[in-house]
Formats: sequence, structure tokens, C-alpha cells
Amino acid sequence: MKEQYLNVHLEECSAVFKSQLDDLCAVWRAEGRDRIPGTMIPPEGSRFEELLKLVECCRSIDSCPAGMVAASLYYLVDKDGNIVGSTSFRHYLNEELTRFGGHIGYWKTK
Repeated sequence: MKEQYLNVHLEECSAVFKSQLDDLCAVWRAEGRDRIPGTMIPPEGSRFEELLKLVECCRSIDSCPAGMVAASLYYLVDKDGNIVGSTSFRHYLNEELTRFGGHIGYWKTK
């Protein structure tokens, strides 16, 4: 069982993951989720390129959209290139994240 977890690594969000992220977002929306700790869900109907732009903007406090905090987003990827989780390292906290969330958000597959 341990070997399964040793064959993973972190990768930044990129166009390589478009199909997988589209599928994951569809599942999350069907479950009624509008946010997942450790990742960013683009607004329904938006293009993947908008997610990439949002991720890039959120890397810096100077370009981060209002209501969001600067963060670095990484996907946990298995040896076959499948996303099995993600983590978001938040550079600072706003009031909401001070109460719920903290500096590190994450999710993983079952």
C-alpha cells in the first residue's frame, strides 16, 4: 500500500490537466459544491483559460482579485498523470480563512 503513495508528485496548474479538471468540476457541481479546499473551481460555463488566468493572478497579492487571497496551487499527480488531489498554499489569510481554512487547503481522491 505504501508504494502507491510514493509514486506521486506536485505539479502546477497547466493546460495539461484541462480534460481532468473539466471532469472533476462537473462532478463537484453535480454534488452541489461551489468550493473545494485546496483548489479553485472556475465559474460554470467559463473557459479553462480563465482558470489558468485566475491561478496566475492569485500568485501575487498585487494581482489577486478582490475577495481572494494570494496562493500557490499545485495538483498531486500519480505516476500515470492522473490528478489525485491538490493543495493550495495561501500566502496570507483574510478574516474568513482565519476562522476556516488556514494557510493550507487540500483535497484528495477517495
